Amino acid sequence: MAGACDSAIAIIVKFISMGTSSYLVEADSRSATFAGLAMLSVGEFSLLIASLSKGIVTEIDLVGLTSVLVLTTSLATGLLIDKNDAIGRWVTKAMPSRLTETGRKI
Repeated sequence: MAGACDSAIAIIVKFISMGTSSYLVEADSRSATFAGLAMLSVGEFSLLIASLSKGIVTEIDLVGLTSVLVLTTSLATGLLIDKNDAIGRWVTKAMPSRLTETGRKI
């Protein structure tokens, strides 16, 4: 259960941060949405870091948790990137226009 919650948090945070930062550097909403979706997956390098920390952190199975994160975020990237246009339209509708205008001014 903790792996699914961690994966959902990772997906949401990475999508929002990458999409927003892309949008603020003058990308259009479609490109910003694609950038946010393309960067969802947690890299395999995280498995190496988790395995090296095995002797340091003993209470948590970091390799197992990281494996779940890598798998679920990779699957989510593959499934959601096909829906880029629909997600982009939804984000554009959900985003308040005042926030969009303020972000563009920055």
